[in-house]
Amino acid sequence: MAHGIPPLPRRAIAIYAVMTTIVLYPVLSVQVPALCDYLNHLARMHILADIDHSDALSNLYRVHWQAIPYLAMDASFVVLDRFATIYDAGRIFVAICVILPVISVAALHYAVHRRLSLVPVTAFLFCYNYLLSWGFLNYLPALCLAVLLSAGWIYSAGWSRWPRAALFCLLATILYLSHLVAFGAYGMMVSAYELARAWRIGFRPPRKIATGWLAAGLQVVPAIFLFLSVNIEKPFFGPVLTSYGDWSAKAIALLSPVLFSGHGADLWAAGFALWVLIGGLATGRLRLAAAVWPSALAAGVVAICAPQWLLGTFGMDVRLPLLIVMLLIGAISTTERMERTLGYALFGAFLVLTAVKSADAALGLRILDRQIAEVRGVVAAMPRGMRLLLVSTATGPYDLMP
Repeated sequence: MAHGIPPLPRRAIAIYAVMTTIVLYPVLSVQVPALCDYLNHLARMHILADIDHSDALSNLYRVHWQAIPYLAMDASFVVLDRFATIYDAGRIFVAICVILPVISVAALHYAVHRRLSLVPVTAFLFCYNYLLSWGFLNYLPALCLAVLLSAGWIYSAGWSRWPRAALFCLLATILYLSHLVAFGAYGMMVSAYELARAWRIGFRPPRKIATGWLAAGLQVVPAIFLFLSVNIEKPFFGPVLTSYGDWSAKAIALLSPVLFSGHGADLWAAGFALWVLIGGLATGRLRLAAAVWPSALAAGVVAICAPQWLLGTFGMDVRLPLLIVMLLIGAISTTERMERTLGYALFGAFLVLTAVKSADAALGLRILDRQIAEVRGVVAAMPRGMRLLLVSTATGPYDLMP
């Protein structure tokens, strides 16, 4: 055998590189990726970057850092702003959000199966999802970080208990500061993993099980102290609405891992992925690792119970379905019954569907980018102090706000 990269890693690297290029093209081909909440995030990043150099901004805003969740994007921009313009930094951050689900799934799959595989390539089909479409750019990378930490917790199961607990206390605290819901999802994954692990060995010996659970539970202690140490005078603004949502909202939540533009490509992707999963498990060509599927089951139960609105926060029911998909892909392995020809055919289908979804996303983002450029041109020509009112008359499946 020739020296250099072994055949499987070399082929895998080439495949991942091609797929990464396909999914990143839509974001990198526009100046402003017009995701729903992205412009609001970009405005906040502009304030953080320029407030020290602008009298107008410093007269209106005050930067007050606290040890609270939802800092993932803000902290990232502090770094990105040092070597990129606000628009380039935004595109880099969005590009990271696009590719992070694949990285997280690949890490989880390796932690569970301890071998390189092309199974995580299927995660590329879910890079453009409902969370990205709505611009949940604080939550999405934090959710992927939660999966990465879960992979690390599984991989390090054989380490010394208390050094492992100390390390993951630090990592879990970083996750808590990134996003509270993602931190809760991580706690759910670790709890399901530890409970299923104890179940498989009959909860014996009890002392060892108890100390293991204690070590796992210590991860939440720093977050509890941070939570209690911060005083927020007005945690809620406006009406504090809690609503479960109707059947259409639940249908969107179910499709949220692949729902981006709302076009046919999203539905084809959902149907194909579901067919492969059910068919593969039913025929014995695929199997789910016992270390992960309990976490996916727990996430499914919570997702079903999650309301659409919770204490004024929209989209709580779409927060976990993508996690379920990521966990299932991480748990999947092929068996000897998976013929090579069938494997290549399935991979080709995933590749085509991913390319179609990316092309559809690129088309939509370019249209919106041109509209934003037109508005910016109008604003630039307006006299100082004049205001511009933008009105949208669009109606469709994404108009869920009451």
